[in-house]
Amino acid sequence: MSTRQNRIDSEPEDRIRNGRCEVSASKRTVVLSVADPKSFPETPDGELQPQGQILGSAIDAALRRALFCVSTESGRYSTDVLKLELRGSVFRVVGTDGHRLSVVEGTAKMEGSSTFSALLLHSTASILSRLGLADEPRWVEFSSCGAEQEFNLFVLPDGARLITRRGQGQFPNYENVLPKAPLEARVVFRREELLEGLAKLSPTARKAQVPAVKLELSQSPVSIKTENDGTANSVALEHTRVSGKARDIGFNLHYLTQYVKSLETDSISMKLFSQAICEVALFDAFRYQHLLMPLRF
Repeated sequence: MSTRQNRIDSEPEDRIRNGRCEVSASKRTVVLSVADPKSFPETPDGELQPQGQILGSAIDAALRRALFCVSTESGRYSTDVLKLELRGSVFRVVGTDGHRLSVVEGTAKMEGSSTFSALLLHSTASILSRLGLADEPRWVEFSSCGAEQEFNLFVLPDGARLITRRGQGQFPNYENVLPKAPLEARVVFRREELLEGLAKLSPTARKAQVPAVKLELSQSPVSIKTENDGTANSVALEHTRVSGKARDIGFNLHYLTQYVKSLETDSISMKLFSQAICEVALFDAFRYQHLLMPLRF
């Protein structure tokens, strides 16, 4: 009888009152906070429209290379979102804050030759980038849903679903920004050397209102330099190769460092164009283009 009574006393009891969940067992009570069920979004009604499939590892890499470009503020254009485009066997993820632009491509599947685009909220992209898709060789299914197709639905390789509201607004016409002028010069850096040089100049550059560094491409060897309040620091980039008509050019230290860290390659390629035609620098890697606006010294 005693054993039976102990077993009965140890069985938990729970009740919800005054916005709290109380669980009691063995003469102890634990109080847990609860959330209002109305605070959780419901699965949207409306027809589900499958748009295509995206390779898991490719979308993970694309998000990592474009998310750092997204603006924290929204102006005339929707620069606080990412643009996802599906074009046959290729998808694109595009991010920009008006000073820099990342365009990343990956493998996709779509029926026929149709195209589709949607804006991804920063929160949506951040969640997708944390779902462990980097080593996932399987497909992520992408659909739109809702009464007015205002939601995005991602079905992950393990069957999990992520339903998100689609971003609104007008995304910049980024293709008009990508330079089409004749190439004036190409510069190839060794990634680790450039990254170490930026790190050495960082303490001086960051004291300025705008942390700027100058790439002295007209010098031999090439060097990277920063100046602030009468102090100048310079680091030689011994392994940099320059072809064409090179010129000195300045960048925001923070922006350039973020781009270099987004790569996993041994070298970094930069294209320069005539200042009179196109005052930008274009960094390119496999399926990855990054446009960066120069700073004036």
